[in-house]
Amino acid sequence: RAEIIAIVADIRQSIDYFGGIFDWDKSTLRLSELNALVAESDFWDNPMHAQEVMRERTHLEKALNELGDITRDLEDTIELIELGEEENDHNIASEGEQLLKDLLQKCSKSQLEALLSGELDDIPNFRA
Repeated sequence: RAEIIAIVADIRQSIDYFGGIFDWDKSTLRLSELNALVAESDFWDNPMHAQEVMRERTHLEKALNELGDITRDLEDTIELIELGEEENDHNIASEGEQLLKDLLQKCSKSQLEALLSGELDDIPNFRA
């Protein structure tokens, strides 16, 4: 149980880390603005600008989806473990624990990739 609590804490810390450098609300709003731009009939009239917009849109979508997925997966896995414990089903609890370990690896990998790739550098909704 202590290991599960530690893993959950590490995942939440990773989520908080991204929350510290990534403004969810501003990014969601900006993504909506970019989607509206892309939908305009003259969007591709300026290919250079269109490429910049698409690049920013892609980065924001990726970041929002990844952070949302990790948050959802964490909550779902916690519920699975709690269900396994309530039902006294060690297989379900063990499966949940493995899912948590996998999610922690995903968080660590995502965090490292974001920092090393420089993808956070060009996006205005990331905090320095």
